[in-house]
Formats: sequence, C-alpha cells, structure tokens
Amino acid sequence: MRISSTRNLKKLKNRLTGLACKDLIQLSPGYVFQYFETSLTNPMLYELPQSVSNNADFQKWRTISVDLADVEFQKHRILVCLRLLSAEKHPYVSRGEWLDHEQLYWAVLLQGLISKFDKLFKEVHRRFHRPKPTNSDFHKLLSTLEQYHDMLKGLRDPAAHPGGPVRIFGDDVNLGPYLVFRGDYDIGSMINGLSDFYSEQIPTIKLYTNLVFKEVNRLSSILIASLPQLVSKPLAKPPK
Repeated sequence: MRISSTRNLKKLKNRLTGLACKDLIQLSPGYVFQYFETSLTNPMLYELPQSVSNNADFQKWRTISVDLADVEFQKHRILVCLRLLSAEKHPYVSRGEWLDHEQLYWAVLLQGLISKFDKLFKEVHRRFHRPKPTNSDFHKLLSTLEQYHDMLKGLRDPAAHPGGPVRIFGDDVNLGPYLVFRGDYDIGSMINGLSDFYSEQIPTIKLYTNLVFKEVNRLSSILIASLPQLVSKPLAKPPK
C-alpha cells in the first residue's frame, strides 16, 4: 500500500515562506539583503537585528515557521517508522520485540502529527482568514482530524494504562491459565510470540497513516486558499 502524498503541505510551506520574506523585507530590507549575502557562506553567522527580532509581526512568523518545521519533522519520523516496520529483523531484538516497539512508537508519532498540525492550522487560519475564525469554526474544520486523534488513543493508551497485547494472552483459553499457575514465563518470549499478530497489523497501520495524511493534505489546501496572493516583483536594493 502506497502512502498518500501531502503535496499541499509542501505548497503551503512555499507560500508561507514567500509571505514571511515579503513581510520581513518591509520590516527590515537591509537585513534581508545582508542575510542572503552572508548565508551564501554560513547562514548561522549573521544575527538578526534587535529591531527585527523584537518585532511582534516577526515573532508571529517565527512561531508559524517553527510549527511548520515541527509538522514536517514529525511526518519524516512517521515515514522512517513505517520503513522500520517493514524491516525483516533487527540485530539486537527479536522480530516480535521490534514490531511491538515500532508499532507503539508509530501510534505516538501519528497522534503527535495530528496535534502539531492542529496547532499550525489554527495559527495560520487566525492570521489570514477573514472573518476571523471562531472556536466553532475550528471544531467543524478539524472534526475529522480530532476523530483520528481519538481513534489513535485506543492504540496508544494501552502502553501507559491497563490493557494491550498481554490481554491477548490472558484471554486465551490455554495461555490464560498458564499466567495464573506459572510464574516462570519469559516476557521476551511472550512478546516474540506476538510477531504474527503484529505483522497482520501493518496494513491497518498504513491505512490509518493514509487517512491522517489525506486529511492533512486537504486541510493544507484550505489554508492555501486563505492566504493572500504573492506578486513577484524585482527586489530593489535598499539605499545605504
């Protein structure tokens, strides 16, 4: 199963970056030119002028940019996790232990992506959409994403609360009594015994991932539609 594209998230990033640069040019054109000249050799050497860094509008852009990078970082983590789930084995743990760890990590990551994108969506929508959105507007727009968030709680919470894979053993007609009468079972062997069960869950994991990615892609298109249009003009060098 192919993982759904989030190309609108990339488009959103490009549009927001363009708008941020446009605003920053208006705030401090001299800084923009010096930054790009200096960043050709080392982007970390040139510090932001205090007049710019203290500007409230620039701080809003910083927040949006960090939130956007946070979403991208989380998406990358999820894609790495999916590749690791497809790996046949790991040199230091059993197949069952590997799948147990990665599937739990996947649930945490995907739920985290929803929370991070929720924050980004609200930040951008409040800044650009007119009339200004209300909490009720956000609830309607983000209702599907919230449903996915709650759905993932059911997969993630058993690791932190009673429940989870051990219940499969406890409910088994043969293994249940074994847990009651024998205390010499090995947890590692028990987890490895669930490798077939975990392997069967991988298609469902990819399905859930696609559902969330498609919704992120759809909501990104809504944000793009709310953004002002960028007009490309030659950039005149500011007077010295």
